[in-house]
Amino acid sequence: MSKHQLPLFRKTFAVRFIIIIVITGLLSIALTSTSLYLFYANTLTENTKQTSNKLNSELERLKNNLIEWVGELAEIIPKENLPTEFSVRRGYSELIILGIGTKTWWEDSYGMSSHKTSELWSDETAITLGSVNDGGIELLVAGTINTGQFIGQRLISSFILNEKWVEETSALLGGHLAICSDDTSIILSSFQITNELSVPLSSLDKSSLLEIGGELYGFRLLPLSFGVANSAWFAVFSPASPLQKLAFQIGGLQTAVFTLALLAFIILYYSTVARATQDLRELTSWARDSAENPKIEPPQGRYLELSTLSGAFASLVKRLKHTGDELKAQNERLEEQVKEKTQDIVANHELLQEILSDMPQAVILLDGDDTIAFCNRVTEKDFGTGIGERLPQGLYVALLSALERGRDYTMEVDGRKFVLSANRLEMGRTLALIRDETSKRAIEEQLLQAQKLEAVSRLAGGVAHEFNNALASIIPGVEMIRLQSNDEKTLRYLDRIESAAYRGADVVRQLLAFSRTGDEIRQVLDLNDVIEGAIKIFKPAAKSAEVLWNPGKNMPRIKGDEKQLQQLILNMAINSLDAIGSNGRITLESWCDESREWASFSIADNGPGIPPHIAKIIFDPFFTTKEAGKGTGLGLAIAFGVVERHGGKIRYKRSEDGGACFEVRLPAFEETPSNKQFSTSPEDVVIG
Repeated sequence: MSKHQLPLFRKTFAVRFIIIIVITGLLSIALTSTSLYLFYANTLTENTKQTSNKLNSELERLKNNLIEWVGELAEIIPKENLPTEFSVRRGYSELIILGIGTKTWWEDSYGMSSHKTSELWSDETAITLGSVNDGGIELLVAGTINTGQFIGQRLISSFILNEKWVEETSALLGGHLAICSDDTSIILSSFQITNELSVPLSSLDKSSLLEIGGELYGFRLLPLSFGVANSAWFAVFSPASPLQKLAFQIGGLQTAVFTLALLAFIILYYSTVARATQDLRELTSWARDSAENPKIEPPQGRYLELSTLSGAFASLVKRLKHTGDELKAQNERLEEQVKEKTQDIVANHELLQEILSDMPQAVILLDGDDTIAFCNRVTEKDFGTGIGERLPQGLYVALLSALERGRDYTMEVDGRKFVLSANRLEMGRTLALIRDETSKRAIEEQLLQAQKLEAVSRLAGGVAHEFNNALASIIPGVEMIRLQSNDEKTLRYLDRIESAAYRGADVVRQLLAFSRTGDEIRQVLDLNDVIEGAIKIFKPAAKSAEVLWNPGKNMPRIKGDEKQLQQLILNMAINSLDAIGSNGRITLESWCDESREWASFSIADNGPGIPPHIAKIIFDPFFTTKEAGKGTGLGLAIAFGVVERHGGKIRYKRSEDGGACFEVRLPAFEETPSNKQFSTSPEDVVIG
């Protein structure tokens, strides 16, 4: 979309804001209407429920009164000495006395059903349903006569819930009342029955509204609690029209408020926003024209915010021009520096490749398609293969066996004994080292170990210094560019360069530690204090792992470099943490021999231990069993070098828990070294 096709801010703002207000208003009206409807429905239901409760209370009161009246009649009649048990007396308010008799008489002579007599004889005084007809509901009330000639017989009276009772009760309830038959059809009501109400009420929706006398009513059906279940019903009607009027009034008020709010926004827009957008258009025109004519003064605007923004834009344009010139010059200088450092790195890479070519071991790097990407002179001499070729069949089978078993593979070629070590690298590559061990003995292994450490340490020191010099220029240069640039893409590239530089710095630090380029500070030390200092450093990294420390008593003092000794302890402790995970245990212990010529300590864990087939090469530089990218293989090599420089010995053996255990002996200060040797077992490996 071109700049001429972009919409104007004020029109977009006005349209969108009006849409938001309209949608908000409609939602508000909808929510209000829904709330009013729910309020109306709940209130109507509650009113109907309260009216029903009033009716139940009135029926309960009527029941109690009828039982009380009949009880009084049962006491009065015997005293008046009626001539026969079949005498009938009328009166006592609206209560009609039907007669006095036994249960059998009422059933045989009067024709009353056994079901009704059973209910009337269920208590001293009882009530049940007599009949239901167009005149209303007849209730039968019985009382037991306890004196006189009718003792033991029942006085039964009749009470009619007629039209008069329905109208009086309707007035009391504040609504309408109807008596219904067993199918819920209205037979008697306090209102004129319409066609809509001529059907059984149970067939109508309980939430529907019924029109009575021009007004709307909600209704509820209540079963008669006397006699056979559901033989008669009461219908209670509660008025709904007042609630509807209230809902319409609130809805109209909500619509009026929404309309006033919309009018207020339109007035506010034309009095404020339109003017502000006019100022913004003028400021935009100035910003566009100032690139060609910087002397043009920016517009001030009608409001303080726009005036401040105008001044900030003017200052920003000047700074951007100045910064752009500086950034261009710095980019040119940085490109030149990067070019020089790249040349140095390439030269160092070629030096490292030349050194690997001169190594006494065969070094082979295979690509993902198993062709040789790099090999040194020993490989070409001993196995007759070179870069770009494939390994001989026998050597390739040995390589696959070493990778599959995860340990060294011993083989013989033309009567010479070789040991092949192989590791999978990233991007599908494979690195193989082949050592000639034809005429080696135990003493030669120790000598070779020292020679390899010396050679690699010199290489590591030289390479580390070269990389350190390169990194010393790259990192400040990155910081300088970051301070001068606001471009997000440039900043992301700078972050990547800085992250790679710091990773290189960490590798340089380990190479420098391995090559002993740091200054040694020898002093008389307490071995227990050195160990405790190292524990304080690595214990936070142990997290939930258990760290046990058993210091020896009366330990002889030693002379050495405290930092190097703590580095020795930390390297072995970190290896143990990697082996045991977060729920294991690391035990550190110190002791001295009887002659007090040696101060010793051990670090043991309850991890899986070190497989026997790699125990003899664990101190080789760059050897690691960790995944690619998680270890440099220098930890134990550095530990071996520290012990060797302090005139001590280090060995590995399996711990009592089945994990790894490293024991270190250091000579006591100003004491004659002991001739006592380490006791070895088949699982022990003594190096140094």
